[in-house]
Amino acid sequence: MSEGKITLNPRGGVSSPLGLSLLISLAGAVFGFDLGMLSCGSDRIAIIYLLSGSDHQVITSTFIIGSFVGVIIGAFLISGVGRKPIINCSAALGLAACVGCCVAPDFSLLLSSQMCVGCAFGMFLVSTLVYAIETVPQGQRGTALAVVTSVQLLFALLALLSGGIYYSQFGIALTVTVMALSLVFILLCFLRLPESPRWLAWRGHPNAALIELCRIREDRSRAAREMSGINECVKGGLGGVSAFGREPSLRMLIFLLLALTVLLHASGVVVVPGMLSGTGGGINALMGGSGLASPSSAMGLVMGAAGVMFTGLAHDRMGLRMAALACSSLLLASLGGLLVVAMVTGAFLELPISGLLSLAFIFSVSGLLVLALGLMTPALMPLGARGAGVAAVLGSHLLLALIGFKVCRLLDPGVAPKMVIAVSLIGALALFWLIRREAPEISGASPERIELRLLAGHGLRDVNVAS
Repeated sequence: MSEGKITLNPRGGVSSPLGLSLLISLAGAVFGFDLGMLSCGSDRIAIIYLLSGSDHQVITSTFIIGSFVGVIIGAFLISGVGRKPIINCSAALGLAACVGCCVAPDFSLLLSSQMCVGCAFGMFLVSTLVYAIETVPQGQRGTALAVVTSVQLLFALLALLSGGIYYSQFGIALTVTVMALSLVFILLCFLRLPESPRWLAWRGHPNAALIELCRIREDRSRAAREMSGINECVKGGLGGVSAFGREPSLRMLIFLLLALTVLLHASGVVVVPGMLSGTGGGINALMGGSGLASPSSAMGLVMGAAGVMFTGLAHDRMGLRMAALACSSLLLASLGGLLVVAMVTGAFLELPISGLLSLAFIFSVSGLLVLALGLMTPALMPLGARGAGVAAVLGSHLLLALIGFKVCRLLDPGVAPKMVIAVSLIGALALFWLIRREAPEISGASPERIELRLLAGHGLRDVNVAS
């Protein structure tokens, strides 16, 4: 296709990948805000709907189950319909479902609305992760994904700081403001968001793919070179979902990613924060004069956002492997420190040193989740099966999160903390070993380069473009 036939961004201007990431994250702001409101306003919700403790816990389980369903549906739809329409539709569905949560007259409708929020979030998550890998150039992917994730966490923090009050006048005004903001950005996504060039090429539209690629790359010659690699991958790549049964390298890849997910949960990703939430894990003592109603939750969200941003920047500057090793080392240090403090003192969960170690744990696991689920998984999946591969790993993560949530309810507060930390420390050691042995260096690799090297029979560590 000649340069003269290319129309750069007919809706005006070249679209920055990082700007598009911010646009997408603000379109989905209601997801973080809804979770913050429902978790922080649990007492008020229980009073309004006359709930017992077990009834309220069903809300979180319903959201996780809805997210699992949404991930599966989203993976199917993004392959046939495209990445952009599912991002827009899932954000719009999430907005409508959040309105349903606000006005639900009884508990059953609240659960139905929350199931829809979870389903929309699952669709939004899988489509956003795939879209980011396919549109953001090497060297910016970590930052772009960190922007999307941090915005969700900061809107959850906003809900927390407001007191989690869906049903007060201030809560209603704040909720309407966030929903209006989200609606504006959903419309902007509909108007400005380009479709994934890689999906268009895979569906047999190389000219349209080149036009969209030129919208998100300032350099036309760079776009042309990138498009050449995409076309080569479409013609000689691994193919669709059937490749998982045909190619041993892909079966091993899925096995390793699932093992990484299992070890992340064995390291206490869900269970340890659940155990710490009752006492604040020493964070309340650390921030005794803050004046916040829930300083542990607020600091947890802040540290989660900080961990995500640090990891995203480290991925782009130091590489995925170094960032993963740094986060897993911090995870080991925080769990080891908590175990030592637990062995020395009985009331360790209420000590300020435990608060510092708890924050370090949150910082590290937030970074590891972004690296494993957001950056490594979609980048390693072949173009024709990227949605299905991401859904398999994300779905297993959500099911393990649901199990971890159930385990938290069964633990005996009197004997559980030391046992949970010791078991999590063993899981973290296994996770560190797996990362050190198998984590690839892919931060500078294009998805096409990775796919073609896997097709050539190279191992996971050998997809490094520098090799």
